[in-house]
Amino acid sequence: MDAIKVDSVTRFYGEHTAVDDLSFTVNKGHIHGFLGPNGAGKTTTMKMIAGLLPAHRGQIQINSKPLEQNINELKLELGILLENPPLFQDMEVREYLDFVARLHKVPKDQIQKSVDYAIEKLRLGDVAQRLCGNLSKGFKQRVGIAQAIVHNPSIVILDEPTVGLDPQAVIEIREFIKELKEDHTLLLSSHLLHEVSLVCDEVTIINKGKLVVSGPVEEITNNFNKQAQIEVSAKSLSDEQIKKIENWFFIDKVILGNNDKEEVSFQLSLSSINDHRHECLKNLMDINVEVISYKQQKMSLEDLFIRMTKGAQ
Repeated sequence: MDAIKVDSVTRFYGEHTAVDDLSFTVNKGHIHGFLGPNGAGKTTTMKMIAGLLPAHRGQIQINSKPLEQNINELKLELGILLENPPLFQDMEVREYLDFVARLHKVPKDQIQKSVDYAIEKLRLGDVAQRLCGNLSKGFKQRVGIAQAIVHNPSIVILDEPTVGLDPQAVIEIREFIKELKEDHTLLLSSHLLHEVSLVCDEVTIINKGKLVVSGPVEEITNNFNKQAQIEVSAKSLSDEQIKKIENWFFIDKVILGNNDKEEVSFQLSLSSINDHRHECLKNLMDINVEVISYKQQKMSLEDLFIRMTKGAQ
């Protein structure tokens, strides 16, 4: 069953289209990364999924139920941390989580158990009696995540959960997110692409409100690596040969590296989404480039993000 289904959703702000006919699916029990440059429409989309903003066109389903028609029921299935932790500075951590549990209609006889669960999951035992306003930024973020899970929702939405944290706090939040997968489906937006690659099973990339790509991280990177970059070493490479290579329809550009008397290295940046590795090698031989080595350079999620969002502009 799909945990979240965004189907042809559009959202306007005046004449500006913030989200444009966007569709993607978050599978149950997965951590789904939601990526895009600043202004891409990530926060607007997450607010619509959370029921905080209406979509002007299209439909959002939560656990296979239309959000708009079942919004009060489905909001209880969602745990949300958007932008900044919504903490009450003068409340103690346990008191605050108790308050949030009651807001989410946790039965009275289950509240203590629910609060204990959130405190244990986020390792908040040592600060449970401290005022939220006196916590470090890292602990405030932990409490922010704790309030998103205190009512044991099936889906947790986290918008930039590691923004502004020191490296140690980022590592801790990453580990907490991995552990939350045991009991929840997570939709996670972040600019820390390395962090996303370490914790997410799936990823959706958007740019200017439009979908760029969506699917399993490994599948997307493997498919895109077929047309990424090829590293070549040859005995020589003339200007005439470079011009011929740049005229191949699947070549974006030729990037020259080391060039000495015995060997020249260069990189072929491919522009096509198809796999042209064998065709490329054959073409090099046809124009008398004496190839010494020939290998594909794999792309990281960050390389993929930069290339795809640049191409979608």
